[in-house]
Amino acid sequence: MNFGELSQNMGQPLRVFGNLPYNISTPLMFHLFSYTDAIADMHFMLQKEVVNRLVAGPNSKAYGRLSVMAQYYCQIIPVLEVPPTAFTPPPKVDSAVVRLVPYRTLPHPVKEVRVLSRNHHRSVQPAPENDSQ
Repeated sequence: MNFGELSQNMGQPLRVFGNLPYNISTPLMFHLFSYTDAIADMHFMLQKEVVNRLVAGPNSKAYGRLSVMAQYYCQIIPVLEVPPTAFTPPPKVDSAVVRLVPYRTLPHPVKEVRVLSRNHHRSVQPAPENDSQ
């Protein structure tokens, strides 16, 4: 889906929300990161482990590609934790609600950001200091 086109047709930035199954949450968020110019904010209920990965810092066990890319594109705000007892039947995992607010101006602009397949490393290259782009 082209979220940029949808936002343009609606005449305003999109507000994206959902209760995302674990198996599609990461690929969907990576897809949405390419449309952050068209998105006001995103609210998701996810497995707590995924929210921990979103907010993880360098040198932590949960830190990885998802942490780097999510924090590059968005401010990550954990909203609340949802225990298994909130559901019937209760799942075997904890859940959490998170808000992702895309940066209008990237805090650390880079010249090129590429997220490749799982078998390749990400490439983040700092922008030259005299680059006027």
